[in-house]
This record gives sequence, structure tokens and C-alpha cells, in this order.
Amino acid sequence: MQHEEPLASRILLVRHAMTVVDAGRSSREWDLEEGAWRDVLSLAAHLGPFNVDGIITSPERKAVATAGIIATELRLPVVADPALHEQGGEAVPWIRSERVFREAVARHFAWPTGVVLGNESSDDAVKRFGAGVQRARARYRFPLLVGHGRVMSGFIARIADTEPMEVWDARCVRCGVPEQDMATYWREGNAMTTSARLAAAISSGMIPAIVAFVVLIVADSSVNAAIVAALIIWIGLAAAMWVRFGRRGHV
Repeated sequence: MQHEEPLASRILLVRHAMTVVDAGRSSREWDLEEGAWRDVLSLAAHLGPFNVDGIITSPERKAVATAGIIATELRLPVVADPALHEQGGEAVPWIRSERVFREAVARHFAWPTGVVLGNESSDDAVKRFGAGVQRARARYRFPLLVGHGRVMSGFIARIADTEPMEVWDARCVRCGVPEQDMATYWREGNAMTTSARLAAAISSGMIPAIVAFVVLIVADSSVNAAIVAALIIWIGLAAAMWVRFGRRGHV
């Protein structure tokens, strides 16, 4: 008489790394932002003690890229499972306003059996994702799954018997951090208010502008010319960083 192998008792859930927003393409086709691989490598460096033996990823481009970096670093097999894609499918539009998007997500979780975002309810997404988790547990002793914010928040909340919005909002626990922590704040993907975004953009251009001013003065340029050059550098860099800090994805 054959006995079935027991399902894995532990799993690791990883949300994809930060993405480059492209309103002209489906969010499923968004790429990771430049430098995101460093954050993924940093995560991978802490996964050794867990003895993960396989990776299952959502088929969406950003998740596949995240999983691929981890798999290469840890020398693990990686396969895609359609059950791990984000809630709602391609029917979920990109919502520019963080406030409006959060309100939509809150309605989505508040009405778990209804369709608020895209073409899928929260309950249906959780069931689908749960089926993928079961397959991963049957395939590996300690699987790592790479997925997305809304569907994983609903799944975790169901298991932990907590509110899914609290899980989803966990990415914003550091909203309003001091200006000196802005680099970490951005890297961790937290929501940025307009004032925080402006402060970050202005401060990003300050030091290069001061350096340019000092260099021009040392090079015997006139004070007025040095001030004009420094202002051009400052404004240019601040504008570039304002755009950059506004290009974070919701999913």
C-alpha cells in the first residue's frame, strides 16, 4: 500500500520587486525598475537558512523577473503557475492616484464576494491562489512563491484570520518618514505623499548644485554665472527625480 507524500508545512511568500509603470501596457507586462535587482539580491542573501528547495512564480513579467534573480542566486529550479497571478486580471486599469487606488482596494476587500477591481472577486482570487499554494506544497518540501499584493494579502488574511486591508497596508507603515530616510522609503515601495515627493526631489538636486557652484568659483568663474549654472543643475535634477518618484506601480 503506497502512502502519499505529506504536503510541505511551510512556504515563503514574496511580492515582486518594484516596477516601471507603463500606462500603455497591461500591468502584467511591466518590467522591474532599474536597480530593482539589487533589492532582490539583498533578499536572496537572507534566504539561505530557510533551505528553500524550489520556486513557483506568477507568470506576470515582473514576478518572473523577481523569481529568476532569486533562482539564479540560490541555484534553485523555478516554474510558473497561472494560479499565482494578481487579482482581477488584465481588466484592472492603472489608477494614477494612490488615494483613489487605495479606496478601490479597500472596497474590493470590504466586499469579498463581489467584483470591484477587474473581473474577479477577492474570494475567487484567494481560492485560485490557494490552489496554487497546494500544488507548490506538493511539489517541494519548502517552496517559495512569488506573487502580487492584493491576491497575497487576501490569502494571508484568510489564513491568519485578520483584515486583508491591514495586510495590504503593511507596505505603508512608514508613511511620513523623515526626509533623511527618503532613499530607504522609496526603495521599500511605500506610498509617497505629494509633499514628501517634492521634498525628496528638491533634496536630490541640492548637493550636485552646491558642488557645481564651488567648482565654478574655484575655476574663477563669476559668482553670477556659478549661481545660474548651479540653479540649472538643481532644477534639472529635481524635475527628473520628481518624475522618477511618481513612477511607482500599484501592483
